[in-house]
Amino acid sequence: MSKVNDTIFLLILDKSENDAERIISLIRNAGIPARAKRIEDEEQLLEAIDSQAWDLFLIREKEADFDINQALAHIQEKDRDIPAIII
Repeated sequence: MSKVNDTIFLLILDKSENDAERIISLIRNAGIPARAKRIEDEEQLLEAIDSQAWDLFLIREKEADFDINQALAHIQEKDRDIPAIII
């Protein structure tokens, strides 16, 4: 049985670059190839949604400067299917 190493594209809402890098490192150290983009605000979220397809949206709730429900609504309005995990 062969192992498929598809790259996971992560969108991370976190003000701390170090914390975001820590999350990415954990995923990569588990043997999962990952590419990530860290965003800090609603404008960056909208740009990221339009720029490519994302596999997972990780949200540090206490770090957000905007309403998390609004962020999820933007994803739905753009007809994107991006699972989100609120940390």
